[in-house]
Amino acid sequence: MSYNLSLSGHPLIGVKMTRFVYLDETGTHVEKDPITIVGGIIVHADRQMTDLESSFGRMVCEKVPRHLWENEDKPFSLHAVDYINGNGAFKILKKEGKWSVDKGMEIAESIVSLCERLSIKIVWGGAENKEGLSKENRHVHAFALAALNIDHYMLSEAHGEVCIIVAENHQHHKKKLKKVVSGLKSEGALRSAGLEGSIVPIKTIKDVVHFVEKTDSYCIQIADTVCYILKKYGDKNPHYTELAKRLLAIGAISTS
Repeated sequence: MSYNLSLSGHPLIGVKMTRFVYLDETGTHVEKDPITIVGGIIVHADRQMTDLESSFGRMVCEKVPRHLWENEDKPFSLHAVDYINGNGAFKILKKEGKWSVDKGMEIAESIVSLCERLSIKIVWGGAENKEGLSKENRHVHAFALAALNIDHYMLSEAHGEVCIIVAENHQHHKKKLKKVVSGLKSEGALRSAGLEGSIVPIKTIKDVVHFVEKTDSYCIQIADTVCYILKKYGDKNPHYTELAKRLLAIGAISTS
């Protein structure tokens, strides 16, 4: 038995490069959060991925107590709300006086610096948390805006390239998140919705949205911190102003 391994007809053959976009979300409590943020990073698969992952891994080894990330029985991931506020895996350390907000902010600053050093682009979308909108719909709305911003960046700044979206695994929201991106790519669906001739359909996001666990992806953990900082900035928390402005400066969309 033989197989034809020719790729001459594959839709991605001839495309210059591929990027991966890693997205996370935060701020979905309508009572506490004025805005839901979906945000993350655009990573060049060939030029940035290896250095980004290895640098992030070294940072975790240097700044996080060894017993947390070395525990094979309990997979560890950096979750900004935990490492900054002393929650989750850091709760006992905080109680013992071995962890502080300052140590958490050092990690957040290191992640921002890493993105700056490697010229990683930041992308996001926000949805106002209005009464009557479900958590799922706020998440989907912000996700759709992020997808539109991704496509705009790819078309204007990454000519001839395509990207694939990877998001943190959400069992309850998967179908709608996949559906909203598929809808933004479908001329027929957009025509039916009365959006013909608008900035959609999006053209550079390929395949379906892929979902991974946070413990399995360094890049999703970086996206988590990006979301957290931007959310705090949106909450007008002055402690995050400097870090947020540094992220906005490397944003894939203009804030001017």
